Order: sequence, then structure tokens, then C-alpha cells
Amino acid sequence: MAKPWERYRREVNPRLAKNDPGFVAHATRFADDLVRSIAQGMTMGYGDEIAAKLSEVTGIGGQAEADDYESLVAAERERQAEIPAGIAIPGEVAGAVAGGVVAAPRLAAGAVRMAPRLAELSKLPKWLKAMYIGATAGGLYGSGQAEEGERLAGAGAGAAAGALTAGGLYPAVAGTRAAGRRIGAAGRETFMPERAAKRALTKAVGQDELTIGRMRARLRALGPQASMADVGGANVLGLARGAAGMPGPAKNRAMQMLTTRAEGEAVRIEKALGKGLNPRDYFAASDDFVEALKTRAGPWYDEAYERFRSVMTPEIRRVLDTPAGRKALKTAATKMRNDASLAGQPTPELTAALAEARAIGASKEVTGFGVAEGLKLRTLDYVKRSLDDQIETAARAGKPDNARILRGLKNRLVRSLDKATGGKASPYAKARRIYSSDAEVLGALEEGRGFLKLDREVIRREIDKLSPSAQEAYRSGAVRALMDKVNAAGDKASAARRIFGNTLLRGKVRELFPSQGAYTEFRRAMVAETKFGETQAAIGAGSRTVPMSEEVASVQSSLGNVGAVLGSALPLGGHDLVRAGIGRRLTQSLIGGGSDEYNQALARMLFNRNQSMNQRLLDVLEGSRVPTKAEALQIDLFVRGVLVGAGQQAGGAAGEVINR
Repeated sequence: MAKPWERYRREVNPRLAKNDPGFVAHATRFADDLVRSIAQGMTMGYGDEIAAKLSEVTGIGGQAEADDYESLVAAERERQAEIPAGIAIPGEVAGAVAGGVVAAPRLAAGAVRMAPRLAELSKLPKWLKAMYIGATAGGLYGSGQAEEGERLAGAGAGAAAGALTAGGLYPAVAGTRAAGRRIGAAGRETFMPERAAKRALTKAVGQDELTIGRMRARLRALGPQASMADVGGANVLGLARGAAGMPGPAKNRAMQMLTTRAEGEAVRIEKALGKGLNPRDYFAASDDFVEALKTRAGPWYDEAYERFRSVMTPEIRRVLDTPAGRKALKTAATKMRNDASLAGQPTPELTAALAEARAIGASKEVTGFGVAEGLKLRTLDYVKRSLDDQIETAARAGKPDNARILRGLKNRLVRSLDKATGGKASPYAKARRIYSSDAEVLGALEEGRGFLKLDREVIRREIDKLSPSAQEAYRSGAVRALMDKVNAAGDKASAARRIFGNTLLRGKVRELFPSQGAYTEFRRAMVAETKFGETQAAIGAGSRTVPMSEEVASVQSSLGNVGAVLGSALPLGGHDLVRAGIGRRLTQSLIGGGSDEYNQALARMLFNRNQSMNQRLLDVLEGSRVPTKAEALQIDLFVRGVLVGAGQQAGGAAGEVINR
């Protein structure tokens, strides 16, 4: 008598069975065995009882001549026992898995209602989940296999047996599954690199819990310089780092894109500042303002100095009699001597009177230049400027009272000079107004360059007290200060972080912008540049992954040689060099790092600033199902099916033991 496996081999192979007259009967028997096994698995061991009940109700398909339920159940179980294990076990396992698929929609609806509890269950260790799967399948199947009255005991014994069996098998099954996936991934990376890269990117996006819509929004927010490596989370960035870390074309592409983008950072920052603040070139503006001081106010000063060569009033004399006035006059006299000019215009009458006094012995004073009735306007203007210097010195020394007193003294002198030279319409008053305006602008330009040394509130007050033209000059100086810091950044450092890297800096920069909208646009540009810097820092040179990647590449090269030798010996047909190449590439992919083609495909996807291509890639990813983080924590369908089958068989055996 032929062994069962030989008989079934003949039954399913027409070429071997064409001379066997019982082939149709055997094939029918095989199909019936397989259907019964699948049904038994789908119903978790209750298939025989369901079939018996249907036969009792309909009178069709019974395995016994009697039509009572107990006899029909016994006959069904006897028929079930005749099925060879080679058909029964795979069929029951397949039925159990198929039943789970059929029940998936209802289970999903229930999962929505039980989402909070399932979220907690998803955090359980996988080995515990495996035992739970085995216990569930074993308990149900043990209950189905047990006799009436022993259902509960069968369920308990089946659950225990299923849990122990599934828990014990899980490490081996999971390891086998992981190895199979690694082999499959290696094959895809070697022979279908583009598809493998898209699959890996889809998985990384899911692990980062990102939606395609959020990635689109991030691309738009970061602007035309953005790449997919910038808009993903830690897992997408890790994928990019892995592709760029292996020596080869992929690394070259990644580093070229990152380096080129970093080299243009200063230009982009300057453009963003210019758009929001509209500054002038600092040095050109400084030259223009200095020239304006000379050309605009100069002619009016020259006219006033020429017209008023002797000025003196009682109020001016009182100002000059103060300690500050005497100090200022001494400084003014020194400046006049340096100009090779007299402090006053000699008066003939006074000069003659002094000569007569010396002749009669009434005076011994000798001037050498004669005697002036008053001082030149130029001299008094120097006195005014000397008082300005004293005021500034007192303010810087933290002596506000002294500065206030000196400012009052200067104002008395200025009012007296205006009155003595013709009032506000005089050339001196007009020259001073023009000079004051131009000097304010020049001073604002210089003060703006030092704005980073000030507190945010002080910056706001300084800008508010300036005229509109001086405010523009202040912002031009501030932009020069910011660009000095940007240009001083190292080649591998983020320039944006130097001027926008903390709350204190951001607050100071905010005060420069005339409107919130202008600042918001600049801030968006700085956020993008900061993100680009973070991407480069994570992927570029200096990362701890670089030497590790080089070691992996070295191991890949060595083991690739071994794979080439093994591949050439495989009975695959074709030329030895072809088989050796296949062996090398598969071996290199198996140890990690991916093939060159796979890494290049990833690099094309992740390090691309063509926004149209990035959007098309997102369209492709949107068509792929992105697994959620919770799903990634679950046991996959293959392993679950094996565990269900193992738990089912263990539970069924336990149920039969209960029957004895």
C-alpha cells in the first residue's frame, strides 16, 4: 500500500496519475479533506459541530445513517480524524488566519470604540502579545475540541497550552521573519533599488507619525531650498544619514547639495534682511552722510562766520564766566590757534586805548594782536561744540545731573547766538539745523551698528526718538552688524543661529523691523535656514556616524568578496561573473548599508531641491500606505498567523486530552 504522501503526490500530478483509475476519487477526497480542515480552523474547532447541526436541519451531507445530532457529531469527528496531519494542520492554520482576515472589519470597528484600551495594550512587550495570541487561539480551539460539559475545561487547558507554545515559539518565528525580511529587503535593494527606497521612505514617514499633508506644508514653509531630508522627522533624517554615510555616489550627491546650500546661506540672509529693512550699504552711506555734512551745511556756516566776526552779549558773557564755559572757551581758543585764526576781530578804538593805557603806565598787558570787542562766531560755535563734548562725557560717565546742567548751559548759549545773529532766519541757525539733521543720521548709522550690545527695550527707545531718515540709517547700521556676525560664521556653522539662535537675539532683531508682517517673513526665512543647518550638522562631516559608516563599508567590501566566491558556485546558470556579481551584491546588502544603487535612489529622493519633483514624490508616497507608530509596535500578520496556528494546535491537543 502506497504511503499517504505518495498517493497525494500522484493525485495532484496528472502526469503521474494518468494511468490511475481512482485519480478522480482521490482528488475529490483530497479537496474534501482540505475544505474540512480550513473550515475547522476558521470556526476554531467548531466546524464538526456546525456541520452536524446543518446535516440535522437539512438532511444533507451527514456522515452517519442516523439523523440525531449526537450521532452526526460523532461521525463528523470520526471523519475529521481520518484527515492526514499533512493536510489537517496547514488547512486549520490557513483557516484560522483567513477567519481573522474576514473578521477584520468588525474587529476594526470594535477597535475604534476600544481605542484607549488598545493604545495601552500596544505598549506591551511583543513576547507577551505573542502569548496572548496563542492563548486566545488555543482557548477557542480547545473549547471546540472538547466534549459537551468539558467546554470550559477545554478552553482553560487550550489557553494555557496555546500561550506556552506561542510564547516559546515567538523568538524563533520572529527571528526567522526578520531574517526573511532582511533577505527580501536585500533582494529589493539589489534588483529593485528605486522601489526599495520608496518603501523604506514610506516606512520612515510612518514611524515619524507624519502625514503627507504635513510634509507638503513643511516643504512650502521652508521654501525653495528645502529637501525631503529637511521635512521628515528623526527616522527620515536617519534614513538620509545612512544613505549619505556610505562612501559612494550617494554620499557625493548629498554632500554636494548640503555644501552648495550652506555656501549660499549668507546671501539668502542678506536678501531676507534687505526685503524687510531696505538698508543702504553701510560704508557707502557713511561716506555720503559725511560728505553731506560738508556740502549742505558748510556754505551756511561760512556765510555766518564771515558776517559775524565779533559777537558778545551779557548773556553770552555770563555763560562764558561759568567753569564749564571757561573750559569750553579754552578749548575753542586752542582750536582757533590751530586754525591760525584769532578768537576775535581786533577793534581799532580798543586797540588804541590799550596802547594809551600802557603809555601812561595804567596797564602792562600786551596782546600782540590788538583788542576785540567780542568773539568771532566761529569761536563761539567751537564753545558750543565743546559743551556738546562735555555733555556726552557726563552722560557716558553715568552723571545725568551734570549732563542736564551742561545741556541747559549750552541751550542758553545757542539761544543767545541765534538772537545776536538775526534769529531763526539767520544763516547760523539754518546751518545748525541742517548740520543737526545730517549729524543725527550719521550718528544713527554708527549707533545702529552697535545695537546688539543694547537691551531690547533700549533699542526700541533709541529708534522711536529718531527722525524717519535717522531710523533708516539706524537699521542700515544694524544690518551691517548682523552681516558681520553672519560672515564671521565658520564654514560648517549655522550663520542663522548666530543672529537668531535664542530668544534674546530674536527680541533684539524684532525691534528693527517697522511692522510685524515684515518681521514674520524674516523669521520664516531664519527658521528655514536654521533647519537647513540642523540637517547639515546631522549628516555632514564630524558626525559620529561617519567613521561607523566607513567601517561598515570596509566590512561590506570584505564580505562582498566572499559572496562573489559563493555566488559563482551556485547552480543558477549563466556566466560565472554574473553569478559572482549577484552573490556580492546580495551579501553586501544583507549586512546593512544598502547597495550603491539603493543609496543613490534614496539620495535622489532625500537630497533634491527641485520642488516639483519633491511634490511628485509625495504624491507617490501618498498612494502608499504609511504604517502608524502603533502599527509598528504590533506583531506582523505572518508571525501572528504562525502563532495562531501553533496556539490552535496546542489548544486542540489539550482539548482532546480533556476528552479522555
